[in-house]
Parts: sequence; structure tokens; C-alpha cells
Amino acid sequence: MRGFCILLAACLCGCDPPASSSETGSGLNISQSAIPLEATELNGLTVLSAYELNADPAAFGGFSGLSIDGGSLVAVSDRGWWLDATVASTPSELTLTDVKMVQMEEAGQVLEKQGGDAEGLTRQDGAMLVSFERDHRIMTREGPARLGGTLQQRAFESFATNKGLESLATLPSGRLLAIGEQRKDNGFVVYVLGQKGIAESGWLPPVTRHAPTGADLGPDGKLYVVFRDYSPLFGVSIIVRRYGLDDSELPDPATREDLARFESETGIDNMEGISLWQDASGATRLTLISDDNFNALQRTILVDMAVN
Repeated sequence: MRGFCILLAACLCGCDPPASSSETGSGLNISQSAIPLEATELNGLTVLSAYELNADPAAFGGFSGLSIDGGSLVAVSDRGWWLDATVASTPSELTLTDVKMVQMEEAGQVLEKQGGDAEGLTRQDGAMLVSFERDHRIMTREGPARLGGTLQQRAFESFATNKGLESLATLPSGRLLAIGEQRKDNGFVVYVLGQKGIAESGWLPPVTRHAPTGADLGPDGKLYVVFRDYSPLFGVSIIVRRYGLDDSELPDPATREDLARFESETGIDNMEGISLWQDASGATRLTLISDDNFNALQRTILVDMAVN
């Protein structure tokens, strides 16, 4: 929605371009190894491929938001880094090339964990928007590293430090949809954001112990949400759900479909980023990326599925 981008641009600080940021450079040496992955349950999705990704920089990892479009892959990490890559696809594979990482900057300052805990990512009218927790806000990418205008709302302040705007998507009208990770009395709060801030709000009622970690709108006009649960006893559990939208463009809980479920024994990890996109043949793909929490016992994995 062009109006929302104008709103963000109006909030710019007007400062000079920031100093050069920390960057890994062009052609980051990344290894991409195919791994076995078989879902616990599938209904409307087919697993095409799964990969473990590794790279040398200490900043590689923690990926919480994902967007794939037109051969371009963008991810954000919860330590304030952008990852950009070219993505080539066949009906059964994804290949990343020309991979780069650059640290986010706001008002000339390089962001660290507190200000750079990026979680949600969406493309809106040619712009890339990212949501943050800890310092709960939504910002626009204005250059390889630089972040521009800011959208903050008093309602965002009600989120716990580490359970904020985890999911961000662009709606058919061009408005934004944001979902909080924190479970409250009625479930998980959902906001529809217009030019003047929050236009509508609603709830996703809890169905299981899982919490939403990412969302994206599919070419079918439906909202796809990835949910995660973790327990020390059973490990990580991931569910992908699909919702129709009501007249206010809020997800309608009555339309919920559980499309995929992965339990720890499948080899899944802490999936947080989700992207719906169409390949060269026009087929709809759903791709997930994991946040490894910079933990040696976890992995950065990329899971690619076909929407049937």
C-alpha cells in the first residue's frame, strides 16, 4: 500500500547517510547440504527439499523472517543483519548464490541485539518492511543496510520484551497485518495497520501450545502462518496453518486448516520465517527458514514445499 510507505517516509530523521556498515562482502561462501525431512502430517503441502545452510561469519544464523520473490531471497536475523541472495529453483530444488550479509543501521548507528531483534519481513509495493521486538516497531529498508521511517503504536508496548511483532504480512488491500507472539487471554493479537496506524484488531485463538512465528499471504489470498512449540522433554514442534480473511482482512479462525506438522524426530528445527511465492512454472511454493539461536545444537535449515 503506497500510502503506508509514504507514512514511513514522512517519519525519516533527515540525517546524513550513515557510515559504512559491517558487511561480509559479495559472494559469501555458503554451504548448502540436502538433508532428509519427512513431515509428521501433511494436508495440502508436499515437501520438495530441505537443506542445512552454513557459512563462516559469526553473524550467520538467527534468521527469523524470510521473503522470496522474483529470484531474490531476503532474510533477517534477530541480531540485526540482512541476508540477500539470488535463488534459482527447479520443481524439486532451491539453490542460493551471490549471498551477502550486511548489518542493519538506523540513524547512522549499527544495530545490535536490543534495537536489531528483527522478526517479521514483508514486501509492500516495492519496499521491504521489517518488524522488531524488544524495541517494538516496524521500519522500512532504505538501502543495503539503512533503515528508514518508523511505525510505532502504544498498543505494541503491551508485548513482553521477547514476544513482540513476530509475524508481518501484506494484505490484498496493501495494508499490513502483524501478529504478536505473546499469548494473552484471548490468544494471539492480530493487527491490521493502515495509514493512520491500527485500523483493525482481532485474535487468533490458541488451538495447541504452539505460538505464531511467521506469516505470509499466498497468491490465493489466504494467510499462511507457521507456529512453533518447544519443550525440553519433547523438543520442537512446528505447524503450518492457513486461514481465510474476513471483511476486515483479519484471519478468520473458523477457516483454519492445518497443512503440515513436524515433530522433533522428523529433523525439523526452530522454523520462524515463511514465504509464499510462485516459481517460473507458476506453481506456488512455501519456504521456511529456521532460527538456530546461535546454538551449536541447532541448525539453519531451509525447507521448501509445494502448495497443492
